[in-house]
Amino acid sequence: MLNELKVTQITIPLPFRLDHVHCYLAEGEKGWTIIDAGLNNKTTRDLWNPIIEKHDIADIIITHYHPDHFGYAGTLQQLTCADVWMTEVEEHAGTTYWEADSLNLLKENYIACGMEEDVAAALSSDESGFMPQVKPYPTVNHHLEEGMKLHFGKNEYEVLFTPGHSDGLISLYNKENSVLFSTDHILPKISPNISYWFKGFSNPLEEFFNSLKKIQKLDVEYVIPSHGKPFQNANKRIVELLNCWITTRTGCM
Repeated sequence: MLNELKVTQITIPLPFRLDHVHCYLAEGEKGWTIIDAGLNNKTTRDLWNPIIEKHDIADIIITHYHPDHFGYAGTLQQLTCADVWMTEVEEHAGTTYWEADSLNLLKENYIACGMEEDVAAALSSDESGFMPQVKPYPTVNHHLEEGMKLHFGKNEYEVLFTPGHSDGLISLYNKENSVLFSTDHILPKISPNISYWFKGFSNPLEEFFNSLKKIQKLDVEYVIPSHGKPFQNANKRIVELLNCWITTRTGCM
């Protein structure tokens, strides 16, 4: 399917249980376009370097601010001089979350919810070493907006806001071929992480449900996710996710 769409999948290993993220490369309107970037680490750099040497990268689309999608965007922009596109919500989140003030506020909120101070401190510190893997931050040149049209490979895609996994998460939809780049919104084997971060939407799970129902109305045939393999019949998977969350109230695999 990706070959027919004239899109190349770039799979970047991750040092987590979820051990990979798919990024995508295709021709755009004025050069080549990249969707998502990976973490800023040696593995990512070694994968991208030969690719950007062979392609004139004009645009980098970041679907949301989570480190495995956003982390290498700043360095990739510096190497290619490409324009970076994100939603305004995700730009703000990505350029503030890992700063000291934000992490201190996160610790205070954990403690206010009854968490022991040492545990709260550990969860809100950078002991995981994420800071070097999300910096330098990119300069966001354009804000993605609902309904915006982007040329990517063979087709034009509509930007759809699908919050839940993050407040400003986007998916990309081509009606003609019934194709959805679902990013982290709809995954084939697992449910995306839906968490409350003491800011943004007060009920991210409700937003996730609403976003699923929004995509359900499109009756998409081909789904291309950021984790896992492409699959068919989005509505079948959407029903599984809705039933799973509603039945267990905690989500399931």
